[in-house]
Amino acid sequence: MRLIVVVLSTVVIFPCVVFGPEKVSGTSSRAEQAVQQAGANFLRAFNDLEWDTFQGVFADDATIFFPWGGLRENWMKNGRARFKSMFDAIRERDKAKGPPYLRITPGDMKIQTIGDVAIMTFHLGEDGQSRRTIVWQKRHGKWLILHLHASNIKLTKSAEQQNTP
Repeated sequence: MRLIVVVLSTVVIFPCVVFGPEKVSGTSSRAEQAVQQAGANFLRAFNDLEWDTFQGVFADDATIFFPWGGLRENWMKNGRARFKSMFDAIRERDKAKGPPYLRITPGDMKIQTIGDVAIMTFHLGEDGQSRRTIVWQKRHGKWLILHLHASNIKLTKSAEQQNTP
């Protein structure tokens, strides 16, 4: 009997203390809502090419995998400069147009949180061939991007057939 109480306490009470009751119940937590808002602000700044807002969302030690391939890059060392040059080039090309310059619209977004860390996943486009994973961490009361993984895949004919219902 004592063993059952210990096991139930570990399985039921411990997750509520560590993760909060809203995570255990399966409902959207305040942390998930905050990350969703931070993600919306990030995507708005990205679409509008608002450089100050965009760069302010990244932690100084953030890492990035760009969608065109290559090795992992450090935000402060290379990533920031790559994004800045991309922003400048698009603004120059489309200067008569004005914001929004891009149309990044996430599909099938999912946010998972554990403590002060959150993982946001989504895809771009109807076919799901462009996938994004963003790891967020709450630092000093603000959710920051710790890692951005952007990947694009090309489906082969057999893969397309497997994904068709």
